[in-house]
Amino acid sequence: GIFGHGKGAEKATSITVEDINEITGYNPETAKYGKGNFYEYGNKVTYTRGEGTALSSSATNGETWSGTQSTFNYYDKTNKTFKALTSGSTEITSTCYYYNPTTLNSEQAKPTQGVDENGVYNTVYQMLFGKYTIDNNSYSRSFTGTGTEPKYWLASGYARAYDDIVHWGLRYVRDGNVSNDYLYYSSGYENDYSYGVRPVVSLKSDVSLEWNETAKEWKIK
Repeated sequence: GIFGHGKGAEKATSITVEDINEITGYNPETAKYGKGNFYEYGNKVTYTRGEGTALSSSATNGETWSGTQSTFNYYDKTNKTFKALTSGSTEITSTCYYYNPTTLNSEQAKPTQGVDENGVYNTVYQMLFGKYTIDNNSYSRSFTGTGTEPKYWLASGYARAYDDIVHWGLRYVRDGNVSNDYLYYSSGYENDYSYGVRPVVSLKSDVSLEWNETAKEWKIK
């Protein structure tokens, strides 16, 4: 909300993981991150509280578990707060995934997409993930701006389900990858991280630009 009010600006929105997926071509529905595990993308896991600390779970992909877990909290959408599961069941859909935008999988393999003959990635990739350069038979990364890795939150949450615990958090871009960080655990544990944001600012239709040769960049007139 603090962006989008400057010269020539009309509004601003946060980058979402769907924005990046559209550009990279990653499709979580077909990629099926974590297939066969509780945290498989799209897997619906039902957690059932038994007597005392007894807890069991069953998932739509066939995974099952039973044991004990003293604390299991879930997010109550109606009251917008986390509540303890003391009886009955709750269903949670696992929506976690991460990937390397150049390989569209979770492996840190040598990039294979979007690179030109000089080993430099195209402009859109550089804006989102930093400037990639390839060195001999391996590859290294150098980043625009301050020279550090761009780390910024995406306006997209997720849940990662396990047999006896669930993690909730926000997705982010770091180290050139689309990833996620856990902010709250069903056990009641909390994390905090300090990343930046990268808003998308929409410009008014009558904006005109001029090239600044000294700064080597476009300026709004």
